[in-house]
Amino acid sequence: MLKVLLFWNPTEEEVNIIKTKWPKEVEIVNSIDIRENPNKIRDIEVVVGGINGTLLEQAQNLKLIHTLGHGIDFILKEGIREDLIKRGIIVAKANPAAVNIAEFVIMCMIALSRRAFLMHEALAFHGSWSQERKKDRMKGSLGGELFGSTLGLVGFGAIGKEVYKRAKAFGMNISICVLHPERVPRDQYELELICGLDDIDKLLSNSKYVVLSLPLTPKSYHLMDEERFNMMQDGSYLINISRGGIVDEKALYLALKSGKLAGAGLDVWEIEETGLERGYPTEYPLHNFNVIMTPHYSGATKESRERALVNIGENLRRFIKGEKLLGLADLESGY
Repeated sequence: MLKVLLFWNPTEEEVNIIKTKWPKEVEIVNSIDIRENPNKIRDIEVVVGGINGTLLEQAQNLKLIHTLGHGIDFILKEGIREDLIKRGIIVAKANPAAVNIAEFVIMCMIALSRRAFLMHEALAFHGSWSQERKKDRMKGSLGGELFGSTLGLVGFGAIGKEVYKRAKAFGMNISICVLHPERVPRDQYELELICGLDDIDKLLSNSKYVVLSLPLTPKSYHLMDEERFNMMQDGSYLINISRGGIVDEKALYLALKSGKLAGAGLDVWEIEETGLERGYPTEYPLHNFNVIMTPHYSGATKESRERALVNIGENLRRFIKGEKLLGLADLESGY
């Protein structure tokens, strides 16, 4: 039997999926089992959900770590990358949330450009019909349309590709910025521009909407700093559904305050890197502007959780059969 440790306490619904979609050759071990019998850690071959340094040291038979999401930066926080590589432990990603995150991105672009939250608050809490704002529509006070606008996707993995599909349906022109431009199958996509991170200024200056969906690595940390915000079009929009550390929050605040940015959709926050996800997520009062603030939930739907567990079940089957796994991470690159 393949002993698999769950790094979280599954709900009843999740347990039912595990029972029906995971191979019969899997024996589930949970945190209660480990507390009652610590020696069981030595027999664990697969961990699902995450890991820490203590568990890694004790699980001497560990061969596979499988995440429930898309990123692996949280696994590498404690500097355990070298140990994973040395021991030949592989990491796989469930990659379940491309569809729902893409829908969230489209929602943000529409709500921000049409000032939906500002108009809602004005009417619901102040009884204002925003007559003055309506009079200034020719000055852009009510925002614009997605149709005919240029969308810049920074990162073009599973999420970026799903955003592309939906944005094309809205009649948007799309540019992408990726780590490896030469790997993009250009004949499969209708793109205005394809560039690398070193040429991101070309994308920023050409895009009304910029969506960040690239992994957090040392190269992408604070990628969006004051200099990069200044490269963006006046009155443009930023949406970050990747990792908070990619955006310098002070620079973002200043870009909103100056009007360089007309709005932002933020689902991830730099404070998450500290593990202290409580209270207001930043020291800057971003809510004073046309900003959608959400608590890292764009990928949190019932359907995506189901996909994650089903995908993990398929990979466990492949692991048992000695077949190549889907969604393998590159520990050297950090994603």
